[in-house]
Amino acid sequence: MTDSRRLDPGAVAALLRRRWNGQHRRWLDGDGSWPLTILLHAPTERETARDLAGVRDWIERWAAATADAGRPGELIWTERQWPGLGRQRLPERLLLAGPAQVAAWVHEQARWALACERAASVRRLLVPATGLAGTVRSASRTVHRAPGRDEHLADTDAPARAERSAERTPRRHDAADPDAPGSSAPAGEQEQTLRVPSPDPALCDDRDRAASPDQPPQLGRHFSWLAEAPPADFERLLAVLRWLIDHADSGLYIRQLPIPGIDTKWVGANRGRLVDLLAQHQRRQAGAGASRETDLHRLAGLRREPDLMRLRILDPALRAATGGLGDITAPIEQIAALPLQPARVFIVENLQTGLAFDDLPGAVCCMARGYAVDAFAAIPWLRDRPVHYWGDLDTHGFAILNRLRQYLPDARSLLMDADTLLRHRDLWQREDKPAAGPLEHLTAAEHAVFESLLTDRWGERVRLEQERIDWDHAWQQVRSAGD
Repeated sequence: MTDSRRLDPGAVAALLRRRWNGQHRRWLDGDGSWPLTILLHAPTERETARDLAGVRDWIERWAAATADAGRPGELIWTERQWPGLGRQRLPERLLLAGPAQVAAWVHEQARWALACERAASVRRLLVPATGLAGTVRSASRTVHRAPGRDEHLADTDAPARAERSAERTPRRHDAADPDAPGSSAPAGEQEQTLRVPSPDPALCDDRDRAASPDQPPQLGRHFSWLAEAPPADFERLLAVLRWLIDHADSGLYIRQLPIPGIDTKWVGANRGRLVDLLAQHQRRQAGAGASRETDLHRLAGLRREPDLMRLRILDPALRAATGGLGDITAPIEQIAALPLQPARVFIVENLQTGLAFDDLPGAVCCMARGYAVDAFAAIPWLRDRPVHYWGDLDTHGFAILNRLRQYLPDARSLLMDADTLLRHRDLWQREDKPAAGPLEHLTAAEHAVFESLLTDRWGERVRLEQERIDWDHAWQQVRSAGD
């Protein structure tokens, strides 16, 4: 055997597998131009003369492929008139009408058909009353052109249409070109595939696109789930989507949804999928100006579990107003309604730090809110009180402080200075994903520390968690705050 660039059915299947792996999700969303043309690189006369048996075997493999239902497509033959070997008919290229035929070549036809069928059902829910048929188009009509076995390497006339088709086929590289930008196929195959655009992509019914002049609902990211989810699970998804769309502002807790087989665990496991699909539905209803909501409760009109805050009342006199309770976890609204008039307020990021606070005259301590500091704007007894924020000494700590000042402009930072950071150098850790600026509500000193952390002035991605700071030193600073 000699080295050859010609592709046999096995090589084409491998090529299509790479194409499938990189593109099938996009195909489910209607991307791609069809038919897909695969050049088989028929041999020259010189190559054929050197490897006559190999070329015969190659031709026979393609003749057999035309009879294989698992290898659909239109096989185009070409006629070559050679001085030494005479007139020959050789397989020249394979045309695949759409993704369904690619799926058949890579043994994914069952998954593709099921994903298309289920995607159509989902689209009917997301785009109601628009003539969305949701049917899945079957593979385009397959035409095989293959001579009889005795015609291989024989002096036989080639069909004129195949010859004209070969002359018309443009040789260009586009998204189907394995070496084109963004392609998923390996380099070196740029002449193995090209695409002949068609205005009629053989994916799902073109009427899917009637719901929007831009694009149908995008479901490609859910391909694996659509192709593999148990039937009962898929029916649950349809039932949940249908009910939430029909009852857009129910105000129910998830636990109260009157949908058979649905509980909070199922919703939790499928939260991301529900958010994506409901958001697409709402954007189509509201138009181009709709916000990109990512919260399931707001998208579905469901009641959210109460936002709880943990509060410690550090002054015995203040605890008298709460019946002696000193450690309270309650919804924000109930915290806001407490009859408290503290002299100073501490907000600490770490729960263990807040629990370590001893009694302090006139003080309360709120713990472990992270970035959710907007809740403090709803607490009236915090207004016009000295507020001290103690967060981690890293870029996210300063980002939270910056956010807090949008609601409590006079909040002061505590133990978030360069001296504290450098004093505990042996306790530094590495910050995985630093927060990005700009932070407009920091003081000049705070901003200098933030920028030094961001630019690695003291080391790469330095951070100091507040719980690592020496407690005796920290408690002394806390007691003196506000004095």
